[in-house]
Amino acid sequence: MNAADVVDGFGLSRVYEFFWSRYRRGGEEYAELQGALNAAQLPVTAETYLARSATLSVGFGVVGAVAGVFVGAMLSLGGVVAALDAPPALHPIAVPLAGAEPIGSILVTATVLGGGLGFAYRRYSLSRPQAIADRRGRAIDLNLPNGILFMYALSQGGMDTLSVFRTLAESDDAYGELGSEFRVLIRDVDVFNKNLLDALRAARTRTPSRRFARFVDDAVSIIDSGGDFTSLVETEANTYLQEARAEQRGLIETLALVAEGYISLLVAGPLFLLVLLLVMALLGAETLLYVAAVVYVGIPLGSVACVLLIDRIAGPFEATSASISVDEAAGVRPPAGDARIARYARRKRVGTVRGWLRNPVQTLIDEPRLTLPITVPVAVGLVGAVALSGPALFSASGLTARPIAGSIAVFVLPVLVVAAPVSLFHELRRRQRSELMNRFPETLSAIANINGIGLSLPESIDITSDRRSDRLGEQLGRLTNDIAWNRDTSGALARFANRIGIGEITQSTKLLSEANRAGGGMRRALSIAADDARASRQLRRERTQELQSYLAIVVVGFVVFVGVVAMIDLFYLQGIAQTASDSVPDRRATGLAVSLREFEVNTFRLLVFHAALIQAGFSGLVGGKIANNDVLSGLKISLALVVATVLLFLGV
Repeated sequence: MNAADVVDGFGLSRVYEFFWSRYRRGGEEYAELQGALNAAQLPVTAETYLARSATLSVGFGVVGAVAGVFVGAMLSLGGVVAALDAPPALHPIAVPLAGAEPIGSILVTATVLGGGLGFAYRRYSLSRPQAIADRRGRAIDLNLPNGILFMYALSQGGMDTLSVFRTLAESDDAYGELGSEFRVLIRDVDVFNKNLLDALRAARTRTPSRRFARFVDDAVSIIDSGGDFTSLVETEANTYLQEARAEQRGLIETLALVAEGYISLLVAGPLFLLVLLLVMALLGAETLLYVAAVVYVGIPLGSVACVLLIDRIAGPFEATSASISVDEAAGVRPPAGDARIARYARRKRVGTVRGWLRNPVQTLIDEPRLTLPITVPVAVGLVGAVALSGPALFSASGLTARPIAGSIAVFVLPVLVVAAPVSLFHELRRRQRSELMNRFPETLSAIANINGIGLSLPESIDITSDRRSDRLGEQLGRLTNDIAWNRDTSGALARFANRIGIGEITQSTKLLSEANRAGGGMRRALSIAADDARASRQLRRERTQELQSYLAIVVVGFVVFVGVVAMIDLFYLQGIAQTASDSVPDRRATGLAVSLREFEVNTFRLLVFHAALIQAGFSGLVGGKIANNDVLSGLKISLALVVATVLLFLGV
């Protein structure tokens, strides 16, 4: 449901008409917003967008005000407002409101919630177009080096410049926002009858990517002067690849700052708060709730926020897509209404299921989440067995009486049963994919060399597949069979890319598919695809090597955290428990503000142990996200840290 549907569906049309009549007189005043909307490819005028934004802000304000009425009434009836003691500076306002309770509290909460919600949505909606444009710009920058190599491969094969742009516009399944940018350019040519130069100039003013704008400027100069476009993209490919390396170095530096901030704020910070709150508790302060908030709310929410931040920073640097539209690539249109097609589809589904059953390990490697239907019932059964053998562990008193053993039985073991198989098969999948990506460039070079002696592309692929006995060779064999059965090389290449499901291989395969469809210069296209894959591999290796050290920093930070927490448990909490049980029953004997027997040692031990477990889990996940931009790749580290934490606390 878009903004227009919300406006119509909730009876806000009259409000919208009022704002529309106000904003439509703006003219050039909204040129900056219109530019952001165009860069974000949001099909709406600035005046319409502002009117919808203002209308929905009013709607959110009304919703917030209604919610504020109920909240104010509940606070007033619950005696919360009457119990508040306003600062002296606010007495001129607070005293009249207190006398008018509950009306005063209702007015305050309705105004605060209504105004706050409406204002928040208004600010969000006004910043949204530029945020989308910025994300598109980063995605275009990421795909531009590969897109230029794609254009070079087609251009050197004899395709004219407009056809090259049109083919790239139709390849947005592999090149993402870069393809979308060219799609708008081709629309200007086909629908609005602009010539190529005018369409390029319009794209230049519209794009959110400065690199793409620079490329368009160079292309306009070459085309306008009658120069060689092929030479331009050949030269530009190396230039933009070097810029991609420089931008990746900037990404690594940013992720390094995130890793250091994570250690400071979410490892050292909670540790400092835990020590401080435990000392304050011994002095008589009620800090149990605050310790629980740090453990169960602060650490998880902070870690999730850190993962989301990394995803926002590093997301645009990932390959765009792992699949190609097969119908688009192959031009396949199965006949409608043919019963044989339905029978073939049923047999194919049955064959797919049989293939899964014949090789269940590879099936789980391809989709690690398929382990959950098996492991989740096992974990539930384990929890049930614990409940039957020791039902007291599921009560607060029973868990605090045995904080370490109880937590292991109720929480740790079930989590390990569920998470360990997912981590194992995900790691096997990651290694398989890494092996495919590492060997793919040399495989393309081998196919290019065989193709260069005069053999066709299918024959070159067939010979190369016979020389390989690994998983890539197996997939090349399936590609050869697909070509032989369907007589459609481009469609077979698309299905090959979809089976592998790796973005980098998808882009190279798309290049080969389109070059094969265009005809001519196939050996050169293969060499270009191999260079493209090799450059992507080099960038990936450089990034992985640089970021492994920051993964180690995160792990070392956790080791410090769990070491301090274990010492708190051994020398502080257990020491208090021993002293209280031995000889110091009275607070007057110790000079403390709380009796040692009144100090809830087991509860604090439970919270400290849970703090270590939660920190162990999230440290591994955050480390995996930093090093590989993949949370699940850090799951194995999380499990290792959790097991180490359990063994440490059992030992102390």
